Amino acid sequence: MNIHNPPTNQEERLHILTLVRSQFRELTGTEAGVTCASCQRKVPVRFMYHCFNCGLWFCHRCSGEHFATGATTWNPMATAPRTAQNVRVMMSDGTVHEEAHWASDKSGEDQPPFEGWFVAVRSEETGAVVAYRGIPDPVGWQPPRGEKR
Repeated sequence: MNIHNPPTNQEERLHILTLVRSQFRELTGTEAGVTCASCQRKVPVRFMYHCFNCGLWFCHRCSGEHFATGATTWNPMATAPRTAQNVRVMMSDGTVHEEAHWASDKSGEDQPPFEGWFVAVRSEETGAVVAYRGIPDPVGWQPPRGEKR
């Protein structure tokens, strides 16, 4: 698991939470430093960088990789494109949908009126999109992987 990328499943989320708890114990205890989540070196807290998105602490050497990935930078949903353009979205529980888009049709002509964020439902056999389902309000967004902001 690469801790510099958002967790993609429950096991990875639990791993991150375990690291955060361990670092929190070090911060609140009498320990002289905090263990870097990436390289495992113990460093005085005044020389550590804290990621407010994932909660982990990183030393100077490792912080560059973590913060440079862009994986920790989630834009506010108010700035997300309200178009059919796919973006990555993060839900309040940490789940990340790699392909989500905004859709709206309030005319009610061909179907009941709708508005919101949607993700593709794909066929298990072919991987083709067979439908779209609405998702509750995401808490952050990013451009698709590989695209610059």
